[in-house]
Amino acid sequence: MSNRLFTKKKLLGLSLAMVIAGSAAVATAGPHYKEHGMNHKMERMLKRLDLSEEQEVQVEEILAPMKELRKERKGFPKMRAMMSLDPDAADYMKQAEEQATSAAEKVKASILNMASVRQQVHAVLNEEQKAELKAMVSKKLKRMEERCEDDD
Repeated sequence: MSNRLFTKKKLLGLSLAMVIAGSAAVATAGPHYKEHGMNHKMERMLKRLDLSEEQEVQVEEILAPMKELRKERKGFPKMRAMMSLDPDAADYMKQAEEQATSAAEKVKASILNMASVRQQVHAVLNEEQKAELKAMVSKKLKRMEERCEDDD
């Protein structure tokens, strides 16, 4: 009986150690999109549109602020802040809620910023380029949907 209890304690300890190690790995992991940033795919699509020199300059000017923002976000500061909270603290849930609110505001700002960039870039393109970009985006979305279906 005591041997079974000892084994359960070992398994519980091992499981807890694995959860802690996994949490630490997630907290210190870099972004999945590596050094390129999330806008890299959009930049690659735009390069395939055969932009004029003037359009290239305009697009670079539009994308430059996004590249600066990318540098600020390196290292998962939101994840680190959340992982550094003490679950035993009396106001832990209040702190977690503040972190969640802050993260939500940053995500909203990021989405709106990306929408603005897309709109500005779209204004630079001619009708043929807009149609070609739309086709590329549709193709990409279809591939994403297929991958999601494969995961089910």
